[in-house]
Amino acid sequence: MVRGLDDALPIYPVYALLFSDTGVSDAEIGLLLAAWSLAVVVLEIPTGAWADVIARHRVLALSGVIRAAGFALWVLAPSVPSFAAGFALWALGGSLVSGTLESHVHDALAARGAAGTYRVVAGRSHVAALVGTALAASTAPFLLALGGYTLTGLVSSAVCLVFALVALRLPDPAASGWRRRPVAGGTAPGEGEYRGHAGPLADGRAEDHPWRAWWHMLRAGVREAATHPPVRHAVLLAAVVWAALAFDEFFPLLARTSGFSNQSVPWVMLAVSIVQAGGAWAAAHPRVGGGTAGICLAACLLLVVGCLAAAGTWPVWLAWGAICLGYGLGQLAVVLVEARVQASVRGTARATVTSVASLLSELLAIGLYASWALAADPWGRPAATALLAAPLLVAVPLALLTGRLTRRGLDDAELT
Repeated sequence: MVRGLDDALPIYPVYALLFSDTGVSDAEIGLLLAAWSLAVVVLEIPTGAWADVIARHRVLALSGVIRAAGFALWVLAPSVPSFAAGFALWALGGSLVSGTLESHVHDALAARGAAGTYRVVAGRSHVAALVGTALAASTAPFLLALGGYTLTGLVSSAVCLVFALVALRLPDPAASGWRRRPVAGGTAPGEGEYRGHAGPLADGRAEDHPWRAWWHMLRAGVREAATHPPVRHAVLLAAVVWAALAFDEFFPLLARTSGFSNQSVPWVMLAVSIVQAGGAWAAAHPRVGGGTAGICLAACLLLVVGCLAAAGTWPVWLAWGAICLGYGLGQLAVVLVEARVQASVRGTARATVTSVASLLSELLAIGLYASWALAADPWGRPAATALLAAPLLVAVPLALLTGRLTRRGLDDAELT
C-alpha cells in the first residue's frame, strides 16, 4: 500500500503541462529537471545514511510531508521560482524514500527469515506502485476538468500526507529486538553476512551520538559501494537501468506534441503504466531468473532504448506502442537489478549503498535532461528524444559488461 501511495500522484502526468501553460519554455523545463536531479545528487547519500540510523518508517513519513508542501507550492503560486522550490522539496522527499523503502522491506523480510523472497515482493511492490500511477493518471483528467491544475496539485498533496500516515504504521524490525550483527566469515569490510537493522551500529558503539552514527554509516556505505566488486557492479548497472527510464518526465510534452489534448495526456501515461505493471509482474514470477537472466536483462534494456530512439520518428500510435513496450521491458529490468543490489549488500549501510546507485543514476539523468533542454527547441521534442536515447544503446552493453552479468547471470542464488 505504501508503494502504491508513493506514486499515486495525479499531478505527475500533467506537471510538465502546468509548467508549459505557465509560460515556461522547453529549455527551461529541461533545466528545471536537471536542477531537480542535481538536488537529488546532493541529498541522496546523506539522507540514505540517516535512513540507516533513524527508524526507516519515520524517515518515509517525513518524506510524504515534505513532498506535500512542494506540490501545494506549485499550484498555489505557479512561477519558475516556485517550480524550482517545489522540485527542491520533491528532491528532498524523494531522496528520503529512495533506498529507504527497499532497505526496510529487505530487512523486514530478513527478520522473518524470508529474505529469499525479496525479488518476488519487490516485483509485486512495483506493480502496486504502477497501479497507483495508473489510478492517478485515470483520475487526472477529471480533476483537471473539475478544478484545473490547482485541484490536481492539492489532491496530490493530500495523497502524500496519507502516505506519511500509512508509513508511520509500518512494522519496525528493530522494535522487535531484531538486530543486525556481523557473522564470522566476512573477508573484507561489507563482506560478512548481517542479520537485522540494529540502528546506528551493530556493536552498540555511538548509539547515543546520532551524528557520529550517521558519519559511520555514510563512510561504510560509500566504501562498500566503491570497493566491494559485486556491490560496485550491481550499483553501476542499477544506475544505467534507472537512467534509461528517465525519459518519462518528457512524455506529457511528447504526447501533446503528438496531438493529444491536456485531458488525453493522462490516458497516454496510463497506457505506459499498465504495460510497466505487466513488466513488474513478470519480474516477480519465480521462473524469471536463473542463468539466462543476464541475457534477459540485456535484451530488455536494449529494447527499451531502441524503442525510445525509434519512436521519435515513427507515426503517433506506432511510436507510443513502442514506448509502452520498451517501458514494460524496462520495468522488468528495474526489478531484476534492484534485487541484485539488495542481494549484493553485506554491510549494515544498506540504504546508503542503494542511495549511491540512485546518485549515479541522477548524474546520468542530469546529462539527459540538460541535453534535451538544449535540443528540444531547435530540433523538436521527438527528435531530441530519439537523439538522446541512441547513446544508451552503447551505454547499456558497457554497463552489462562491467557488471559481468552476461557471463555470470543473475541466478536465483544471487537474487535470493
